[in-house]
Amino acid sequence: MNIIRPSTRHSGFTLIELSVVLILIGVVFMVTFPKLAGLFSGRKLLGFCRELAGSLDYARSRAVIDGRIYTFHINREENEYWITSLDEESDYYGRGEESEEPKKRKIPDGISVRRLKLGRRVVEWFEPVVRFYPRGNSNGAEIFLETDQGDKVKIKVKPYTGRSEVIAME
Repeated sequence: MNIIRPSTRHSGFTLIELSVVLILIGVVFMVTFPKLAGLFSGRKLLGFCRELAGSLDYARSRAVIDGRIYTFHINREENEYWITSLDEESDYYGRGEESEEPKKRKIPDGISVRRLKLGRRVVEWFEPVVRFYPRGNSNGAEIFLETDQGDKVKIKVKPYTGRSEVIAME
C-alpha cells in the first residue's frame, strides 16, 4: 500500500522573487504616473469649464427673467470671474451703471484663461465682458482655457441664443 507522505519542503516565494516583482511594479508605476496626472488635470479642467458654462447660462437666464442686461466678467490677472447686472437706466447696448456688488469666484490653480474672443475680436489686455440681453441673446464670446499640462477647452457663447457649450480641443 502506498502511503502519501507530506512534503517537508515548503513551497513559497523567495525574497529575491518578491523583490523582483516589487521592482517591476515600481517601474510600471513610474512610467504610467505622468499620464495619470494628466488625466486628472483634464478632468479638473472639464469640471471647471462646466461650472463656468453654468455661470454663463445663469447670467443669460437672469437677464431674461429680470428683463435687465447682465454682464459676465473675467479678470485674467486675478484669476477670478463674476456676474453683475446693469441698472434699469442702461441702454440696450449695456451702457449704464452696475447695480450691485458682485460675488467673485476664483479660477482654480493650474487653469488659466489663455485667450478670449468677444464677437470677432480677440481681447488681450483689458477685463473682458460678455453681455446677456433681456431677449436671451448675447454679444457672443469664445473663452479658451488651458491647464499647466497642456489640456485645452473652449467655451463658446452663441450670440443669437446666448447659450454656452463646452468644446474639448486637441
